[in-house]
Amino acid sequence: MNNPFINRLQQDARAIRGLADQRLKNMNLDQQLSEQLQQPQPTRWPWAVAAAVCLMVLGGVLLQPQLANQSSTLPLNAKVQPAMKLNWELSTGQLEQAINQPLINEQQAIMEDLKTLRKAMLSI
Repeated sequence: MNNPFINRLQQDARAIRGLADQRLKNMNLDQQLSEQLQQPQPTRWPWAVAAAVCLMVLGGVLLQPQLANQSSTLPLNAKVQPAMKLNWELSTGQLEQAINQPLINEQQAIMEDLKTLRKAMLSI
């Protein structure tokens, strides 16, 4: 009773192994993998250059209106502030004051503007 059952299982196992071997030969996986490993990898630097060029063009397109607006707001005869000249022989306190004084003046002007705006708002 067990003999025909065991024999049938062994025959099925042989048939399955035969089918698996045949499929592996058809697929030829070992050869395909070795061919893929031997193929040179594609270089990516042309894509990187193309991406950099696209980013530069995009940046130029986006910045062009802003640069055009900045240049059009200044008249040709506008007075340009001279570059800040510092005497490096000054003491640290005087040097700090020379650097920070224009900022302090600007801050005070902004505060005065805010005060006048507040008075104008309260008068309405």
